[in-house]
Order: sequence, then C-alpha cells, then structure tokens
Amino acid sequence: ETGPMGIASNLTWTGYEFLEAARDEGTWQTAKGAAAKGAGMTFAAVLAGLVALATDQVKQRLGLPPGH
Repeated sequence: ETGPMGIASNLTWTGYEFLEAARDEGTWQTAKGAAAKGAGMTFAAVLAGLVALATDQVKQRLGLPPGH
C-alpha cells in the first residue's frame, strides 16, 4: 500500500533536499518518530535529521562507518 502521491513543483533547493532525504520509507518513518517525540521541532531540525539518516544509510551501503 502506498501513501498519498503528489507532484512537487517550484521547490527551493532545501525542499528538494528534504524530498530526497525522505525518499526511503525507513528513513522517513524514523524521522517521523523522532519528530513526534520532539515537540516544536523546526523544519530545519527535521531536515537535518533526515539528511543525517540518509547519509548514514549511504555510508552503510558503501561499507563506511556512520557519522562524520
């Protein structure tokens, strides 16, 4: 089952970065869970978390250690 579908247009670079980071369902679910726990999280904080999760996934697939 898939969720709602939409077409993104007229996005900023940050919007495209957000969509790319949230593309993976597991990453998106992890980020949503973290956002639900942190009341008042800003978009920037959610984006930073998504990017960090996505980066760690890529590093894991490449056999590199997570983190910086």
